[in-house]
Amino acid sequence: MVFFFTTISQQGENREFSIMGDLEAGFSILDYIGKRGDILLKAPVVDGHRTSELPLDSFYGSTSLPGMEALEQDWTHILSKPVNIRSVCAQLLPDLIARRVERHKICIGQLEQAVVLAELRLQHVSDTIHGEPHRTRMLNQLEMVLKRHRENLSTEQASLYALLDQSPH
Repeated sequence: MVFFFTTISQQGENREFSIMGDLEAGFSILDYIGKRGDILLKAPVVDGHRTSELPLDSFYGSTSLPGMEALEQDWTHILSKPVNIRSVCAQLLPDLIARRVERHKICIGQLEQAVVLAELRLQHVSDTIHGEPHRTRMLNQLEMVLKRHRENLSTEQASLYALLDQSPH
């Protein structure tokens, strides 16, 4: 980025200069110009093939400045107060636990359904396919799927019980 500045000094002298750098460097120069009491006349910024004019009002206290200062004071006041993290956690924790419990219950219901379906498929293949070589491979695959669903169900149930044991009653 290249910043071009046209200013008038307190003595009435026109000055033109430029600086190459990032936004932070450009705004540092703008702050410096304002602190010296010079008046900014133009401030184009060239970035690649695009040229943008910086809004001069924003550097000289436009009508939004009092609102911005009030907002800054509010935030400074808010951020100066220490936060009791235990109090915040105590307020938020019951809702978070309730949502996690609900998610676990939904997941458990879906896994229970997956186990039932896997058992039905396994029984169906066992009853209907009698010829090799596919029977053994299919039964092994279905048994692995059933085993994985049961393990996931067990893990999900254990997580739910651990969460319920930790929750404040």
